[in-house]
Amino acid sequence: FKDKMIVEIKSRNSNDEIFYAIYTEENKSKMVEVSLIYKQPIEISKTSEIIAFSKNKENQSNVISATFFKKPNNY
Repeated sequence: FKDKMIVEIKSRNSNDEIFYAIYTEENKSKMVEVSLIYKQPIEISKTSEIIAFSKNKENQSNVISATFFKKPNNY
């Protein structure tokens, strides 16, 4: 992405809660066990890895991750 990007996370089941964490170069070595509850699309402005999982009363999904790369210049 060029300047900033909006990332939206969805679950197949609308009753699931979604938990996520964002890792950048600055905090990647500080992997945290606490995740945030997803409530609205996330805006990122630097290269980031987002990990997420969904959870309901009975089950928890596998953890997924995606890395979004900010362009270093205007290609």
